[in-house]
Amino acid sequence: MTGLITSSATNYEPLTAKERWKVYWKQNYFSIGAYFGPVFTALVLDQSANSPPQWGGGVAGFGLRVASRTVGGMIQGTVQAPLAAVLHEDVRYISSPQHGFKRRAFHALEYSVLTYNAQGHTTLNVANLGAYYTSTAISTAWLPDRKGSLASYTLSNGSEQIALSVPVNLLQEFWPEITRMVLRRHPT
Repeated sequence: MTGLITSSATNYEPLTAKERWKVYWKQNYFSIGAYFGPVFTALVLDQSANSPPQWGGGVAGFGLRVASRTVGGMIQGTVQAPLAAVLHEDVRYISSPQHGFKRRAFHALEYSVLTYNAQGHTTLNVANLGAYYTSTAISTAWLPDRKGSLASYTLSNGSEQIALSVPVNLLQEFWPEITRMVLRRHPT
């Protein structure tokens, strides 16, 4: 899970090559999401489950888990960006043009596995899905002795990342309303 960048389906414009570079740097290095996401997932998924147990608990274990998730996210973005460019897929979350909570929530769920192509048509998000599983497989290089197979770990952790994209997409979809309601101000 990398930094959050959103675009709207209304008046959709595909990314130019220069915009792709900007989005890559922002999503992976220069956004709050690039660092909050790994801290959150390390805490909720790894630290709470003491995974991997060899890293122990406390601040030291948490630090290793955050570092692992941060580097994994950077690898994920580095795999996703060129693959998305080659496949003409958009790496941004594309918010729904529809109205109504149910429709927009369903859109957020769908776009955990879908994206837009350069023509503005919905397509399977091959670059993102591939990046989830690839970064998970690569991360086993620094994880302590994993019980079970590389394939099993990669499948479960990559699928976990897809599941985590659902609440992130919901947050991005409804962020303007959340901002207005919670902060009592209009989004910019």
